[in-house]
Amino acid sequence: MLTRSDLSQLIEATPDRGVSIYLPTHRGGRETRQDPIRLRDLIDEAREKLVAAGMSATDAEGLLRPAAELRDDYDFWQHQSDGLALFLDADGLRMYKVPLTFDPRTHVGPEFSVKPLLPLFAADGGFHILAVTAHTARLFDATRHTVDENHDVEFPADVAETAGKNDYQGPIQGSPASRPQTGRPIAARTQVYGEAPPEWRKAGLEQYAGAVAATVAQHIADDRLPLVLIGDAELAGHIRKNPKLSGRIAGTVETNPEALDDGDLHARAYEVVRPTFEGGRDEALHRAAELIGQGSPRAVTAIGDVVRSAYRGRVDTLLLAADATVPGWYDVSSDAVLMMSDPAHPDADLTEAAAVRTLTDDGSVYLVESERLAGLLEGTEITGPVGEKAPEFAAILRY
Repeated sequence: MLTRSDLSQLIEATPDRGVSIYLPTHRGGRETRQDPIRLRDLIDEAREKLVAAGMSATDAEGLLRPAAELRDDYDFWQHQSDGLALFLDADGLRMYKVPLTFDPRTHVGPEFSVKPLLPLFAADGGFHILAVTAHTARLFDATRHTVDENHDVEFPADVAETAGKNDYQGPIQGSPASRPQTGRPIAARTQVYGEAPPEWRKAGLEQYAGAVAATVAQHIADDRLPLVLIGDAELAGHIRKNPKLSGRIAGTVETNPEALDDGDLHARAYEVVRPTFEGGRDEALHRAAELIGQGSPRAVTAIGDVVRSAYRGRVDTLLLAADATVPGWYDVSSDAVLMMSDPAHPDADLTEAAAVRTLTDDGSVYLVESERLAGLLEGTEITGPVGEKAPEFAAILRY
């Protein structure tokens, strides 16, 4: 699963020629045969862009070779998620299988394109699910529409393995009364080694819950996504109290996860996070509308104002039309927002630039239906060519 740290590394990368390739993939069935064909076509498209940008055909071939080598890897294509993201530069290939269905696309430029990944990092984007019993634990990476089990996480097998071998032994009686005794009489007594079964089980369950919590905390440390816990009341209670997951658990579904299939697990978990996701987005829309209605300078809708504010770290909340694209780029040296195509920036997108800078500076990004955003912006003033209002953007500023 792509983490926040991975995203930061992609954003901060400055390749001379970076290639980003996105394609939808399939988890199984006959459709998997089409995925390597689609990759081949996208590699051809990226090669054409590289050559058009001035790279020799030989160098372009070499840059794309790590991706091309995936085409004939049968096993690779049998173990996919919903989408595949590839990033290539002089240092090689970075690859991520993610629970997002991408439109096929390529990007070539002095940076990697991460906009298709934003649904995972938007404030109402992804979340984790921990389904746990005394016998097994499973971690899932989920979005509003998808769920993927993460097989890279190594959990303790069960309560018994975590607690160690049961050292409980039954009562061992003292000397029988019929046995001859010398010296001062000693009354018969009982000796017990280890803990009685109920106490041993409770201690084992607490140790197991702590080991599971520590494993999950380590795995999700690099992102800020909420975690939904699914398990019985006793075990879930121990995990909720573990300080390693403090502030990360959005809620609990108290049921036996083994009785649910993956689709049911996802549906039950999303019901937990949905109020938070939708409430945060609706609150941001309401706040933006209020500030715009007041004519406050803390709400901006003009493309140039939004982009400049994002680059200056001023954007607290960015409302972005989910499917919006505004060709152009920001020239830091001249403080100019350039809305035009250029051979040096063939795939540059101002909406991506604003979103990336907002996330980099710990702002929140919400992907909103374009109709809702257009309604929010209705009646705002047009402030010039680059300042022209557009239904792609609205930003709430920190100051």
